[in-house]
Amino acid sequence: SSKYNIPATIIMAPIRVSARVAATPSTIWEACFAHMKWERWDPDLAEVKDVSSGCEDGCKCVFAMKDGNDIPIELSNVKKNESLDFLGGGLGGLLRAEGKVRISPIDDANS
Repeated sequence: SSKYNIPATIIMAPIRVSARVAATPSTIWEACFAHMKWERWDPDLAEVKDVSSGCEDGCKCVFAMKDGNDIPIELSNVKKNESLDFLGGGLGGLLRAEGKVRISPIDDANS
């Protein structure tokens, strides 16, 4: 009998989420990103742990997911009150986490 070692790859479709919020970009930034407490608003996160700094370029942390996976993440292209990117992965390279957050004002009170 032969045994085959076939590598597996997890491919997930990109998820796009948007919301209209009755708050200014600076209010959203302070409430959701500045203190690296993303679990307050992301329903898939149990916590953000091992945070190396505030929400800034090069910040490293671990997304502790509610499904039990820990995903090391690094932030880049951070622009306070406007945007940030994150990139990371886990499971020996089989899992990739990539995100782009953009905060766009709609009017003086909504984003």
